[in-house]
Amino acid sequence: MMASFQKRLKQVMDEKGVKAADVARGTGISTPAISKYLNDTKKKPIASNVMKIAKYFNVTSEWLYGVTDTRKPFYEPSIIDVYEKLSEAGKKEAYNFVSYLLQKEMSNIDSDKD
Repeated sequence: MMASFQKRLKQVMDEKGVKAADVARGTGISTPAISKYLNDTKKKPIASNVMKIAKYFNVTSEWLYGVTDTRKPFYEPSIIDVYEKLSEAGKKEAYNFVSYLLQKEMSNIDSDKD
């Protein structure tokens, strides 16, 4: 049987020996929100917070939600993964933006040398 978010969060916190305040500091989520996730069975976490918690504990959000019992490391897509999913127009726009950022950084490096 799949576990609830609340149970999985408690489980992984116990395994790592961390408190709500530790999770809050590590994720940027308020301590009261973490405490509500732990103590209020009706409190449903927002998806962005689940992703932050999953990343903090290096587990998938699916495991935290109890959708699966398979516990895998957190996966954050690389820039290449994201780029490959873009349309041709999106790829061109991404290339132009990255070229701009590179040029900007190179000019900052040159100005720092002076």
